[in-house]
Amino acid sequence: MTELARTLLPIDQIATGPADEKSHGPHWQAHRALAWTVQALQAHPGVGGDLVLASLLSPLTRDRSMALAVLLEWPKRTWPPGAAAAVEQVARTDPDEGNRHIAARLADGPPALRSTAGSVPGRDDYWGWAIGPPKASTDL
Repeated sequence: MTELARTLLPIDQIATGPADEKSHGPHWQAHRALAWTVQALQAHPGVGGDLVLASLLSPLTRDRSMALAVLLEWPKRTWPPGAAAAVEQVARTDPDEGNRHIAARLADGPPALRSTAGSVPGRDDYWGWAIGPPKASTDL
């Protein structure tokens, strides 16, 4: 699936930088395809890391949310090179407040995010993922 996405999708035209765009209309078809691909990577740590990084640079808020959700699920040792710096950049500059909030907490490590007693305002289950209990420390 990742090879197909790399072959068929114009990744360099998708990773143009964060904006506050929505995915309405045919112009965003490739972006939506990348989002679905990245979403499927949640259960496959370390696979398609370049696609996750590209999603973090998409102008679509949803794409960046999906990439953050993937990194939330992946043990940090499986993150692609540059992911930690990219997450820190999202935390500082993303146009979407929710993405900035999640990225800031993710930059501190998944346990800090997962151990939150309440929900992230406006984001809990936003794209079908919820903040749950911490994973075992061996997963970090």
